[in-house]
Amino acid sequence: MDRRESMSSDDSGMLLLHDIAANRTSPFMTRLPFFLPSVVFDWTDDSQWLAMAMEDNLLGLVAPDEESVQLLSHGYGACTSVAWLKR
Repeated sequence: MDRRESMSSDDSGMLLLHDIAANRTSPFMTRLPFFLPSVVFDWTDDSQWLAMAMEDNLLGLVAPDEESVQLLSHGYGACTSVAWLKR
C-alpha cells in the first residue's frame, strides 16, 4: 500500500478540522460514535490539543497551532469516547 492511501473500516468517519484564520481544512479519519452520547473527539480546556478516537487501539492527538499530529497506540481495544481529565 502506498503511504498516500488510507484504509478505512465500516465504523470510520471523517472529522474536518478547519482553521478559520488560515482558511485551511485538515481531514482526519476517526471512529463513528457507536451510541449517543458517545464523543469520538475532545478539545483541551485551552483548545491547544484535540484528542480523537481512531482505529482499534489508536488515538490521535492534534495541536493545530504547532502543526503537530501524534498517534498513540494502546492495548484497550476500540475506544467509543475520549475525554481530557484534570489532575
